[in-house]
Amino acid sequence: EELDFSLSITCSPELIRDTKAIWEMERTDETQFRYACSLSRSTTQTHHFEAIEIFEQLIRDDSSFRRGCLFNAAQTYYSLGKFDRARTFCEELYREEPDNNQVKQMHLAITFKHNAEKERQDKHNQDVNNNIAWGVGLTVVALGVGLLFSAGGRKG
Repeated sequence: EELDFSLSITCSPELIRDTKAIWEMERTDETQFRYACSLSRSTTQTHHFEAIEIFEQLIRDDSSFRRGCLFNAAQTYYSLGKFDRARTFCEELYREEPDNNQVKQMHLAITFKHNAEKERQDKHNQDVNNNIAWGVGLTVVALGVGLLFSAGGRKG
């Protein structure tokens, strides 16, 4: 719940525009990181994906903002409902900072949401399979009844 609340805080389009302008002028890891953070707090999914691209690039470049990028990428994937990807980034950060309570809490939240989503998907798949089984069963019964009546009609 705490993670969900913190992710509900959004950036205005003006702040996103301003952080982008600063990044375009200065072109440093710090201004790029700040721009990505503002994008990750946007209400637009496209901005979230753009933020993730920047975070991942800074991680690959082994930026001094690596820790923040791992954390923010995990949060952004979480907000998109992509819990497997969120967990990947969170676990990488957790390996680097196993005593960090903030990371532990995020990992718990991601795992909880991931498991709830998996249970929902498993139930949906089970319902679909049950419906298919019922459909096949009814089709077999209908065919059997049809054959019974057609065979009985020929004898008479």
